Amino acid sequence: MNIGVDIRCLIRGRYNGVAEYTYQLLTALFALDQKNQYWLFYNSYSQVSLPPFNQANVHYVGFRYPNRLLMLGLKLFNWPKLDQLIAQRYLLYPEPIKFDLFFLPNLDFVCFSKKVPVVLTAHDLSYELFPYFFSQKILWWHRLINPRRLAQTAQKILAVSENTKNDLVKIYQIPETKVVKVYSGLDQAFKKITDQEALALARTNWRLPEKFILGLGTIEPRKNWESLILAWQRAKIKYNIPHQLVLVGNQGWLQSSVFNLIKQSRLRQEIRYLNSVQPEERVWLYNLADLFVYPSWYEGFGFPPLEAMACGLPTIIASNSALSEVASAGALLVNPDNIIEISEAMQQVLSDENLKNDLAKRGQQVAGNYPWSKTAQEVLAVFNQLKIQS
Repeated sequence: MNIGVDIRCLIRGRYNGVAEYTYQLLTALFALDQKNQYWLFYNSYSQVSLPPFNQANVHYVGFRYPNRLLMLGLKLFNWPKLDQLIAQRYLLYPEPIKFDLFFLPNLDFVCFSKKVPVVLTAHDLSYELFPYFFSQKILWWHRLINPRRLAQTAQKILAVSENTKNDLVKIYQIPETKVVKVYSGLDQAFKKITDQEALALARTNWRLPEKFILGLGTIEPRKNWESLILAWQRAKIKYNIPHQLVLVGNQGWLQSSVFNLIKQSRLRQEIRYLNSVQPEERVWLYNLADLFVYPSWYEGFGFPPLEAMACGLPTIIASNSALSEVASAGALLVNPDNIIEISEAMQQVLSDENLKNDLAKRGQQVAGNYPWSKTAQEVLAVFNQLKIQS
C-alpha cells in the first residue's frame, strides 16, 4: 500500500501531546512494517526539524508554501488535493503514486481526492465539551478546521480510548462501526531508575527539594492546576507535610490565573515551576518525586499519569473521562471538584507506607499494558482492513 501521513505536527522538533503520539506511533509502525510505502507530508515556509526516520519505505515529501496561503486554499477552494500534490512531486517514482489511504494523526486543514480513504485519530473532544477552557483563538481554529465534518467524512476513526469513542458517537453522531478504539502507548524510557548517584545529580541540577509533590502538564485551565495548588497548600498547613510543590509544563492558553494564584499564596516560596524540561528528561522528575497528582477535568487518554506510574511513582488522578478508564487500576481516584478530597488523598498516600508501595506496584503493572508496539499493530490492522474493503 501507498500510505500518506500528515506529519505537520512534527516539524518543530519538540514533541508533546499530539506530536508525541504521532512520533511514537510512527516509530513503532515503521519498525513493524517494512512492506508498505509511507509518504510523510509536511509544509513550512521556514526551516523545519524533522524526526530521523530513515527506513527504505519511508519518504519525506515537503513543501514550502506560506502556511496561511495553503490553509486558505484548502479551506475555501478545496485545493490543492494533498494526495495529488505528493503524486505530482513523484510522478516517475517508479510509476505514478496511487494512494490507498491517508492517515491524519492530528486535526489540520486537509483536502483529498474523493477516492482516497482517510483514517483520522481522534484524541479528545474537549473543545466541544468544555469550550470555556479554551481561548477564542483556539476555538476559532477548531471552527475553521471543522472536526465534526472531518470525522464524518473519514472512512475510519481511531479513538485513543473508549471514552473518546463514546464522545464521537454521541456528540458527532458517528456510526459506532466506523470508530475503532486503539489505545495510545507509553514510551519504554519511563521506568524506575535505581542509580542513586545519577538521581542525586539530577536533583542538584534542577535544584529540587528533597521531598516534593509533582504536577506535570500544559499550563491551561483544563488541567485544573488551581485545585492542585490549593489542595497541596491545605495539606501543607493542616498536616504540616514537608513536601514542596513542583509544577512542570509549557505555558498554554489562559494560564495567568495559575501564576496569579502562586503569587498570592503565602507558601509561594515552596512552589517551584519548571517550563524548560525536555520530554526525555521527565523520567528523572518522576523518579525523584514522592507523589504525582493529576486532577485534570478531562482527558482523551492521559500520558502523564501512565508515565509516572511506569516510574513507580504513587499517583492520584481525577475520577473522570479516560483517566479512570486508562489508569484507575493503578492510581488513587479523587473528585477534581473537591479540594478537600484531593488534599486528604495526598496526606493519605504520604503517611501510609503500605498504600504508597501498593500504588507503586499496581501503577507499574498498569503502565506495562500500553506498549507502542501493540498500538502500531492495531493501527496497521485498521489500514489493512480498509485496503481489503476498498
